[in-house]
Amino acid sequence: MEKQYVYMRSGFGWTTAVPESIDLTRVSSVLDIAAGTCVWLLDLAALPEVQTNVELVACDIDPRLFPSEAVLAQAGITTFQQDVTKPFDSRWLGHFDLVHISLLNPVLTREGWKKALDNVYRLLSAYL
Repeated sequence: MEKQYVYMRSGFGWTTAVPESIDLTRVSSVLDIAAGTCVWLLDLAALPEVQTNVELVACDIDPRLFPSEAVLAQAGITTFQQDVTKPFDSRWLGHFDLVHISLLNPVLTREGWKKALDNVYRLLSAYL
């Protein structure tokens, strides 16, 4: 996953984990869906704008992919297990300012994408 992320970042010419159009000073909570090894979230966590006052959360269908507890704690990342095609726990609804989801094209069907995007939409703070 790390190699895929590095390839995507360099291939698209990204200089940081998020596009310049996103004002991270206005972001207080971030969720990385299908986070796997949390490579994207760890990259984001290293940014000065994120190191203070930004809640970092990761979920994946297989929590065995997450980094060690020590790595997660050092970066301030909270994790939970979640299938993106299933509804999220109500405590997360309307909670996040920024949601990241990538690399699911080969695993989701058209119906799976409909469910996933509907679930993701409900997570955004703008939903409320």
